[in-house]
Amino acid sequence: MGGSDFDHPRSTTTPVLAFPEQVAIDQLATRMPVTTDHEQPALAR
Repeated sequence: MGGSDFDHPRSTTTPVLAFPEQVAIDQLATRMPVTTDHEQPALAR
C-alpha cells in the first residue's frame, strides 16, 4: 500500500509513467511545439 506521485498525475493530460525523466519530457512536449532532433539534442537523447 505504498503511495507515490505517479499514482495521481499532476495534470489530467499527463499520462502516468514509470520514469520521472519521461514525465518531464512529456510535460515539455505539451508546452513546446514539436521540434526536430538537431533543434533539441537534449530531448533527442
